[in-house]
Amino acid sequence: SNIKLADGFPAFTTLATNQPGTKCESTGVVPALTNTDWSSDATGVSCGGSANTVNPGGTATMTFQVRLNND
Repeated sequence: SNIKLADGFPAFTTLATNQPGTKCESTGVVPALTNTDWSSDATGVSCGGSANTVNPGGTATMTFQVRLNND
């Protein structure tokens, strides 16, 4: 039971240069999700792994910042 969170950037925004210190974290997920499981591309961000076990009551959190475009 792998877990992967993904979100696209809202319209008229781009990924901000400065990102939170903790971008990907979990509890009750083995192995735990960490910042090394976070990635981004031109359209969005994701957090997850390909070999995780999510225990009952487990949680995963992905955090990121966007910048409003001026156009």
